[in-house]
Amino acid sequence: MTDVLSGAVDLGDSGTRSVVTEQAVQNGYSGNAIFGNPFWPFDGTWNALNPISRASRLQGVSVALYAGGGSNDQDVRYLDALATPVTE
Repeated sequence: MTDVLSGAVDLGDSGTRSVVTEQAVQNGYSGNAIFGNPFWPFDGTWNALNPISRASRLQGVSVALYAGGGSNDQDVRYLDALATPVTE
């Protein structure tokens, strides 16, 4: 199984929350459309789905990191040195 996470990882960060809600609004959705209200004490979904707080569930999962401009498959590079299992 392959899952993909693109973008900022820490959903607890106020800058990340600002970008996510602003992008929703710019694309015609409510600022609360993605994970609900981003402000305490109404930010339960943001906190529950934050990958940073759920990292322990990833123990033993291998990570492959690719980087590129996203315009075509030829500009993507596999960053082999970072492809190691999560052990913490």
